[in-house]
Amino acid sequence: MDIIIAGHEQQTVDGEMIGNTILVSPGGEGNMLGHLKVSTSGKKLEFENRFITFDYMKDLDDDIICDRIDEYNRIMTGKLK
Repeated sequence: MDIIIAGHEQQTVDGEMIGNTILVSPGGEGNMLGHLKVSTSGKKLEFENRFITFDYMKDLDDDIICDRIDEYNRIMTGKLK
């Protein structure tokens, strides 16, 4: 079994089976997370790929990262004035 996770695509790849190779993308534009589930049934390979959309300002639970984002936004806003 081979899995190819395409990176830096301008579009998401829902999932495609080419022979015994799974081709997917990890998400896109920094607001999606790819979730790949792979299973086997005997010799048959099966997969499910889905995308989880998130809002980094609402969904983060890491206070350090949120503080850094806030600091960056303050700096950039100051530079625009």
